[in-house]
Amino acid sequence: MFDFDLQRFAEAPVVDTTLGGSEAAPAAGETEPTTEPAPAAETAPETYDYSGALHEIFGDNAEMDDNVSTQLTDLLHGLGATQDQAAAAARFGMTYARDAAQAAAQQVQDDYVQEIKGWGETARQELGGKFDETVAAACTTRNYLEQKVPGFTKMLNQTGAGNHVAMIKAMALMASLVGEDPGHNAGGAGGIGGGSLYDHTDFSKY
Repeated sequence: MFDFDLQRFAEAPVVDTTLGGSEAAPAAGETEPTTEPAPAAETAPETYDYSGALHEIFGDNAEMDDNVSTQLTDLLHGLGATQDQAAAAARFGMTYARDAAQAAAQQVQDDYVQEIKGWGETARQELGGKFDETVAAACTTRNYLEQKVPGFTKMLNQTGAGNHVAMIKAMALMASLVGEDPGHNAGGAGGIGGGSLYDHTDFSKY
């Protein structure tokens, strides 16, 4: 005969099973773990301060356009961005804008340098066999004007005008007016003997 004692089953140990382990009651003497309350979420401020990012990217004297600031603030408010998030977004946008502007400016410079060099090639082709003679005469005028107007040669280099066939022809025509032998400076320090009024110009500086 079996002695069916309900008390024995009531005192059976609790076993954590795969499906029921998470629901098992804590063992005697143990307490339920406490859960720390989550910190309150940071709310979006009424206004954002972009000055840190602005000065970091563009320098201490940089100022943001009011219209751009307003549009950016409205956008970030719509996203519920915090001050830190707003600063990070502004920094990214400003960095992108700066790099894009620098790349565009560099491309413009590179294109202009190529255009100036093209003027020199055009002048050489147009003047043909008279190229060296014409350039030597033009250099006579150039050297005369440089004495009278310091910085004239620098202007020719900076603007690229010294490579344009119209400038070369005009200055060659004026050579007789300065009262010097057109070939006097052809091989001297003031001459170029090459094919450009500024063969020694370092275009990487422009």
